[in-house]
Amino acid sequence: SNQTAKYTSIEFSASIGYFIIDKFATGLRPSFSSYKGEVVNTPGGTNLYKLSIGPFARYYFLNKDKPFNILLDASYQLGTNRFLGASHEKGKFNTLSIMSGSEFFFNNSVGIEILLGYTSRFISIENSQSAFSNTKNGFQASIGFTFHLEKL
Repeated sequence: SNQTAKYTSIEFSASIGYFIIDKFATGLRPSFSSYKGEVVNTPGGTNLYKLSIGPFARYYFLNKDKPFNILLDASYQLGTNRFLGASHEKGKFNTLSIMSGSEFFFNNSVGIEILLGYTSRFISIENSQSAFSNTKNGFQASIGFTFHLEKL
């Protein structure tokens, strides 16, 4: 029998970094995400919240006087996840990501970035009878705003 499922996932992430040399920035990237899902016509559902933080490094290929730039971004985040259910299950959530794309500047300090890349995510639940762990690998797209206190 076929089952239909509906899932909603929202993620907020920020990069707080510093240009240690020209065109190369590094720093920390905190992240929060919410994942809600249900199998249609089945009671109950999944509410999962993930909180993580870790280092990132980013390299810009073009000079800072251009209205756009091409970049490479790598990050690794360590975190926890919690299922909000009767048993309050929790576990680990780790992400390795390598992204590349373009950043387009509206002015000297504000831009929008469009990135594509590869992500590997490890997720586990440890304090439960239904303990599990798995790794998901795949391609990811990202769109976000950037705010440079001083442009590149």
